Amino acid sequence: MGIYQSVGNFTESESMSKNITDITPLVSIIVPIYNVEQYVNRCVDSILAQTYSNIEVILIDDGSADKSRERISVYNNDPRCKVVYKDNGGASSARNVGISLASGEYIYFIDADDYIDKCEIERMMDIALKFNADMVVCDYILEYKKNKFVYQKGMKDACDAFDFLKQIYNGIFIGTLWNKLIKTSLYNNVIFLKQCNYCEDVYILTQILSNNISINYINEALYHYCYDASSLTREINRNYIINRIIFIQEIEKILPLDLDLSRFKAGIKLSILKSGEYTYKEYINLYPNTNIPKELLNKRNLLFLSTANFFIGYQFLKILFNLKKRFKSFHL
Repeated sequence: MGIYQSVGNFTESESMSKNITDITPLVSIIVPIYNVEQYVNRCVDSILAQTYSNIEVILIDDGSADKSRERISVYNNDPRCKVVYKDNGGASSARNVGISLASGEYIYFIDADDYIDKCEIERMMDIALKFNADMVVCDYILEYKKNKFVYQKGMKDACDAFDFLKQIYNGIFIGTLWNKLIKTSLYNNVIFLKQCNYCEDVYILTQILSNNISINYINEALYHYCYDASSLTREINRNYIINRIIFIQEIEKILPLDLDLSRFKAGIKLSILKSGEYTYKEYINLYPNTNIPKELLNKRNLLFLSTANFFIGYQFLKILFNLKKRFKSFHL
C-alpha cells in the first residue's frame, strides 16, 4: 500500500442537492483514527446524526493495528463520507491528509474516541455565519471514569485572538483543535510538526491565532471529551522528554515575543525529574532560569527540592522515582 488509499465516492458530497449547498456552506469534519475500535463508531455516528446537513466527513485511519479499519468500512457507501486508509505517520500526518481532502468552507476536527451533540455543527455555524467568524469555540463536557461529567469552559465571553492564545499558554483554556470550528483558508499556510508528537494542536493554533483572527464563543458544552487515563499513560523516558524539548525549540521559532513558555518548560523539568534518567547537571542546564512551580510538586518532592543542598535533594528524588518505575507498588 502507498502512503494512503482512498475509498468511496468523493464526488458524492459535491453533488448534494443544490438548494442545500446554496443556503449553507459545506463543513468538512475530519476524524484522525488510530487504534480506537471501541469508540470510533460512536464518534462517526454522532457526526452523521448532525442537524446541520451540509457536511462531509473525512475519516483517516492512520495505520491502526486493531479493528478500527474494519469498523469504519461501514461508512464507505455513505455519500457524506470520505474514508482513507494510510500508513502510520502520526496525528499531524493524518490531519494534513484530511485538510488536503477537505472541500468545505469550514473545518472541524474530532478525536475518534470522543463524540458531539447532534446540534453542535448547526449551533457553531449559526454563530459563524451571523458574525462572519474565522473561529467559533464552544464549551465541552469532560467525561472520565464511569458516569463522571465535568463542564469545562472553552474560553471566556469576550476575548481577542492574542489574549486567547495567552490563556492557552497559561493553561487557563485547552489548546486543542476539537471544540473549534475554523475557516479552511486559515490552514493554507499552517506548518505541521513532523519531528515530534507532542502538543501538535497548540503548534497549529499558535500559527492561526497569531494572525489576529475574529473569534466567537458559544457558552454551551457541545463536545464530549472522553478522558481515559489508562490509554494516556506514557512511560516518562528520554524519548518522551526529547519530544517535548523539540516542541519548545520549534514553537520558539514562531511564537510571538511576549508569550511565556515557562509553564511548558517547567513541565519538561518535572518530567526529567520523574524519569530518573538525567544527571543533576543535565537537569540544571536545561532552562536554567525556569523552576518547577510548587503546585506541581507533592509534599515529599517539595521537601527534597527545598533542602539546603539542592544537589543531594535531586539525587534522592532520582533514586525514589527509579524505585517507582521498578516496583509498581512503590508510591510517591
